[in-house]
Parts: sequence; structure tokens; C-alpha cells
Amino acid sequence: MSISLNQIKESFQEGEETLMERWEETKGYLHAIEFPATKDELLEKAQSVEASDTVVAFIKRLAHRTYESFDDMLEAAKKVIGQ
Repeated sequence: MSISLNQIKESFQEGEETLMERWEETKGYLHAIEFPATKDELLEKAQSVEASDTVVAFIKRLAHRTYESFDDMLEAAKKVIGQ
């Protein structure tokens, strides 16, 4: 299933609480990731634990770079969803 950027934005833009709930979901799937980690490593981990389509689609929208921490990913997430 392919999720569009608009669907990702809608799922995150319902409010700050929803953003943080979705963020906790993403962190839950990636809890065993060791940072720093590249976008490809994050995506591979998400797919290996059968993360939700929203989480996988979200990671696919992140910039191709190395992320230093979950906080680093959160800042990138805010840019993706325009917050």
C-alpha cells in the first residue's frame, strides 16, 4: 500500500498530541535501532518489524542522511509535515 505525503501530513497535522502519539508509535517500532543511523537503516528496521504503513511511508519521506538520535529524527519529521 502506498501512502501519499498528504495522507502522512493529515495523520500528523491533527494536532500536537497526535504528532507525539504517532512519534511514540514510530519510536516503538525502532526501539532497538542504534544511532547514528542512516535513513536506509531506519527503513530496513521498520520493515523488518512490520511497522505500520504510515510509519514506513513517513521514514521514506525523510531526507537521505544520517540521524544522530530520535530527537534528530523528530526535528526532521516536523520539517516533513510542515510543523
